Amino acid sequence: MTRRERLNNMLRPVLEFLRVDALSWPGLNGLDRKLARHLPERGGWFVEAGANDGFQQSNTYHLARFQRWRGVLIEPVPHLAAQCRKRRPESKVHECALGAPESSGSTAKLRFAGLMTNVCGALGDEITETRRAQAGLAVQGLPVEPRVVEVPVRTLTEVLIESGTPSRFDLLSLDVEGHEVEVLKGFDLDRHQARLICIESRRTRLEEVRERLSARYEMKEVLHEASEHGDYLFRLR
Repeated sequence: MTRRERLNNMLRPVLEFLRVDALSWPGLNGLDRKLARHLPERGGWFVEAGANDGFQQSNTYHLARFQRWRGVLIEPVPHLAAQCRKRRPESKVHECALGAPESSGSTAKLRFAGLMTNVCGALGDEITETRRAQAGLAVQGLPVEPRVVEVPVRTLTEVLIESGTPSRFDLLSLDVEGHEVEVLKGFDLDRHQARLICIESRRTRLEEVRERLSARYEMKEVLHEASEHGDYLFRLR
């Protein structure tokens, strides 16, 4: 953590107490600000998968802190899920990985890399993923010691049912590091629909994502795009 980040972490609670949100927009590439243009100002319901610690790069933190939203955070790494519970009391935290129906009840191996943690095999071979994890840990200032964590797998629909998520809710945010198609396979669109879905997708898998959602959704906007991946906004038809 940099000196500036430490200072911001000290100042943020004070500013939030004063209802100043200058340090409370943590979304990567301004995604939380971009999403806010399309969302109700008050009292919505979100589901965020890939929640990390509940703050870093969160697309829902500002909604919860300043706009009285409530919802669900899904984070498979145990110590990060614990931080979510402490930091985000408005949210129901589910500690699991998401997958297709046939994988529900099994376990998945995660290659831990902080904000870049991924399901083993989702991004390529073991050597490639290990190098990516080492680089990601170094950038985040974490110990460069890639490790594998085994976690339970559930479908997104199972989590939505258990959490009492309404059949029609406002925002689904998915940042699952290359595992997005498998997560969508476990999302029953006849049972639950999000008015807006923000998905980080590998560009090589974007057509699969679009096909999976095509019965009910249309792509509304490219929120951010890089060489290998992008963040895409889908709207319920």
